[in-house]
Amino acid sequence: MKDYFNGGTAYYFETPPYCDILAAIGDGAENARHKSELIRLTGMQDRELRKTIEFLRRHGVVIISDSHGYYFPSNERELAAYVHQEEKRAKSVFGTLRYARQLLKKFQS
Repeated sequence: MKDYFNGGTAYYFETPPYCDILAAIGDGAENARHKSELIRLTGMQDRELRKTIEFLRRHGVVIISDSHGYYFPSNERELAAYVHQEEKRAKSVFGTLRYARQLLKKFQS
């Protein structure tokens, strides 16, 4: 595995559909593949593709997604931008949940 693999269970990565996605994704933003192109290349449905990419990510493969599409980081700048993007997204979700948690406490008391 390349540098974008950061641990996890590599066994899965040698079997379809995992190997198909890994082969279709390029290194660096300039080689990004849009979701529609990955669907065409792999023959997967949208939901199946997203779930498979999520599985790969949860098992140690760093796959960036942004306005360019999906790609493996080729440098520190790309990786740092992705980490920043995802941290902002997570903070936004948790900020939204703050009020839901407060309401849940009211219901529970």
